[in-house]
Amino acid sequence: MSSQSVCTILVAVPNAALRSALCVLLEVEIGACDVETVADAETFLVRAGQKPFALVLLDWRLPGMRPAPLLRVIRHMWPEVKVLVLSERAEDGLGARRIGADGFALKSEPPDRLIALIRELIARIETSA
Repeated sequence: MSSQSVCTILVAVPNAALRSALCVLLEVEIGACDVETVADAETFLVRAGQKPFALVLLDWRLPGMRPAPLLRVIRHMWPEVKVLVLSERAEDGLGARRIGADGFALKSEPPDRLIALIRELIARIETSA
């Protein structure tokens, strides 16, 4: 599977403008073919239960569930999914990684840095497939 054919990415971010920007970034820069979005934890859990996703971009402050329990649920229910946690606070990165995030990025990261992190996770998906 090439990065052009990574088929299932879920963007779980409450801010509509950021969700849209991430979708464009994934489709244009990464070549993702199936990007879906959700704005809260409840919708995330429903959508993730309906179909498998290879990669999740998860806002650390996603409404509806505290971040640590949500990441633990993801790890328990979908251990193979790669999770990139997004936050406004650098100090959230250590906790997110400790609980099982595959990557961490600040929302203020330059797009090139975010693209590199996403490509790194996609490469890990491809090597495990």
